[in-house]
Amino acid sequence: MLHTILPEGLRFGVLFDRLTSVHSIYTRAEEALASFRARNGLSCPAGCGTCCEGFIPDVLPLEASYLAAWLVRNRPERAREMAESDAVLPTGPGCPLYDPNKPEAHCTVYPGRPLICRLFAFSGVRAKGGQASFALCRGMPDLPSPRSGARTWEGPELETLFGPPPLMSDFGAELEGIVPGDGSRRAPLTEALPPAIRQIVFLSELGGRGDPNRDGNDPVLPPLPRAS
Repeated sequence: MLHTILPEGLRFGVLFDRLTSVHSIYTRAEEALASFRARNGLSCPAGCGTCCEGFIPDVLPLEASYLAAWLVRNRPERAREMAESDAVLPTGPGCPLYDPNKPEAHCTVYPGRPLICRLFAFSGVRAKGGQASFALCRGMPDLPSPRSGARTWEGPELETLFGPPPLMSDFGAELEGIVPGDGSRRAPLTEALPPAIRQIVFLSELGGRGDPNRDGNDPVLPPLPRAS
């Protein structure tokens, strides 16, 4: 629910409206993912964190803002660390928000994670002809299929056997459409998150009345609200 994501002071204004749209897209993406998984029994191997160990996701500015809002609201001390020193977020090889020591909950920011993290391993892509295509992650076991050992399906075969998968490109295009042109501003999470936190804190201190596209240097970090 959105009220568990946003800080108290960020409940109206331009950024609030945009983050509400992000939340709606995330919700629909996860509903599509849950429906797809329910039809075919897909799941990640127990304790697997392979998708987080080898890369840092690129995110849109609004995705960084959504995650920043969750951190400020729910992990204020961690948010302060990230906001005051960009160096707190290592640049690789894996996601700095991944914790290998928590086998049942590797992601430390799970409710605020970006789209790629929500759909990774369970989303499809569009093949050359525009048809949906889906391939199993290398860590997943084979699924029952008329083509024994098949790990990739597309078009009518995919629709008949498993139904339509959520498409990363479609939901990603919706996110970019919230602020047209933002797609060219994608940045690694490690670069995008600290300034996004500073922006969220600044705007929440102003009661959400700031302009999320303002120019100039990042504001001085005011006191962070305590998690409730």
